[in-house]
Amino acid sequence: MSYLSFIKISDLHLSSTLKTILFKELGLVTLEDLLNTDYSTLIHTKGIGKKRIEELNQSVTSMGYKLKNLQEVIEEFKSGKNGLEVKYLEELGFSLSIASPLYKNNIYTLEDLISCGKDVYRLRGIGVKKGKAIWQKMQELNIPFPKCFDDLDQSLNQVNDENLHFKKSLEYKRCLLQKYKLANQLKSQLLEEQRSLDKQLEKERNSLYSLLIDGRGGVSYLYDNTDEPGLNASSMMGFLIHSNSIKEFVNQLPISKYYILGENQEIVEITKRQADFLYDQILEYNLRKNGN
Repeated sequence: MSYLSFIKISDLHLSSTLKTILFKELGLVTLEDLLNTDYSTLIHTKGIGKKRIEELNQSVTSMGYKLKNLQEVIEEFKSGKNGLEVKYLEELGFSLSIASPLYKNNIYTLEDLISCGKDVYRLRGIGVKKGKAIWQKMQELNIPFPKCFDDLDQSLNQVNDENLHFKKSLEYKRCLLQKYKLANQLKSQLLEEQRSLDKQLEKERNSLYSLLIDGRGGVSYLYDNTDEPGLNASSMMGFLIHSNSIKEFVNQLPISKYYILGENQEIVEITKRQADFLYDQILEYNLRKNGN
């Protein structure tokens, strides 16, 4: 499926009347539907006249596409196959550099040009120089035609062009600003979620094990934590730790509570600092015992 099928005609820069005609008269919904519709079908559709076909062609052209069989219809029109006695602008002596932008705006004949009138000077691709050339050519043909831009019109047109440029620039910046805002909001949400998860992980990690130290033999028992206060060795599963590197190993584990088994088998809770001190004593004793 082409991505053109996801672009709705309702989203194009067209008048609401033209959108309604395309949907009700031709059943067109997407840009793909429009580009697959023959140009000759469009120009013979009820309600689509010269201005609306021009509006439609400009919208499609601005997106980098063209209406289906547009060139073939133009060539047919030029050759007179449609039965009309008309002459193309080039046949009347208009240079291609002048005629080409007129063709792009759906002005092919002298009749089209006369109907357009002074608005021709405001069409895309028709600047002051080409506007004057069009007026001079019409004078050569002895056809009354509105004069090209006077100084006031030219200044107004330049101001309008500048305003259009600034408007597009502002729209782009507004869009960009909105995207940055959304991105920063998402970033803040993710950072907040990350902080929350880190806290939860730290909380869970800090309560994984309890450690019971037999101070007499240096043996330690590691137990899964429970919510019960103190240490109930008979109700918890644990495993024996007996190693010369026991202190280093224990420091790598998430231990929340330390206990020591006294001489009378009583269990007393101690701090990590006390446990480290006790391990240092046990290791030193083992070293002396082993003659190192």
